[in-house]
Amino acid sequence: MSLPGARAQTEDPGARAEAERLFRAGERFYNDGQYEAAAQAFEQAYALLPLPAIAFSAAQAYRLQYFIDKKPGRLKRAIELYRAYLEREPDGARRADASTSLAELEPILARIEAKEGTVKTEVMENTATQVMITAQVDGAAVSIDGGESSPAPVIREVSPGDHRVRVEADGYFPVDLKVTAVEGRLVPVEVTLKPQPALVTLRAEADAQVSVDGRPVGTTPLARPIELAAGTHFITVARRGRYPWSREIEVKRGQRLTLSADLDVTRQRRASYWVMGASAVGFAAAGVYGGLALRDDGDAADLRERIATTGGTPDDVMRYRDLVDRRDRERSTMFALLGVGGALATTGILLYMLDSPRAEVPPSAPRVGAVVGAGSAGLSVSGRF
Repeated sequence: MSLPGARAQTEDPGARAEAERLFRAGERFYNDGQYEAAAQAFEQAYALLPLPAIAFSAAQAYRLQYFIDKKPGRLKRAIELYRAYLEREPDGARRADASTSLAELEPILARIEAKEGTVKTEVMENTATQVMITAQVDGAAVSIDGGESSPAPVIREVSPGDHRVRVEADGYFPVDLKVTAVEGRLVPVEVTLKPQPALVTLRAEADAQVSVDGRPVGTTPLARPIELAAGTHFITVARRGRYPWSREIEVKRGQRLTLSADLDVTRQRRASYWVMGASAVGFAAAGVYGGLALRDDGDAADLRERIATTGGTPDDVMRYRDLVDRRDRERSTMFALLGVGGALATTGILLYMLDSPRAEVPPSAPRVGAVVGAGSAGLSVSGRF
């Protein structure tokens, strides 16, 4: 969180940055129910940048801590901070909350002072050497110098000097860092954990194209698992001659998942095999008729030579004519079969090469828009359902 208006309060960007770190640390402690640590962080932030918003947050922490430990000095500090907020921001967004809290707390303080005398304000100023470790991840654990882990946020009193800090959380890469503690000061440290990707191992036949959320990621077999951010993803696997495979999956940080993509052969690919098989039969039959035509042509040539040499008999002449007629029919059949085989082969190759079914596209959220026409109005819904 950034603090609006902070630049008007200081010209030191380092002080501003430290105040913002302290303020965010205070928020984490406050949300975690550690109101004393929150008040301490807010007080230090307020000392660097005396903004009304910080005063209000500190007052809230003091108020809640008073109801836990009943220390009047903290009650009085809460009242002072609420008043400071209302003086600086009379029209502020939290003026109603501040006024309500004052109406609740001021009578309590008046009764205490009537009974015990004037109450001295207790400001939670830090005099110890401490480090404050916060992380942006709920459930993070912090260990200092190899000690026992504690849930973040953590505030710990340490000796001045360098300390080893480790922050880890399920589904995130652990962070190890060195923190330098300064004597008599609270040192805030914000740790940003990087989420671990989910690892998806995909099993599929070779040479299939793999896409995730519409973006290609490689060809099977993939060299390594697919890394995915936590959330919902749409995976498709497509190969020519196979029906595409698709799945919508939801993965968590650090999850390991194995998917098997079974690609079924398309009807078109099966048809191409049958058509090319038929073309092979056609070519084979054409070869048989071609062989028969060559045989009959050879026999006719021998008979023609004998007739030319010896004159031949009427039976030789008739047989010669039969051989020539049969040879011509066989040649015609051969050429017809070659044509049919060629046409079938071309069809089969085209069926084979053009067999690329479209893969499913990732689902998109439906879009709703207004439609206004002459004398009518309504809503249009578009998208993939």
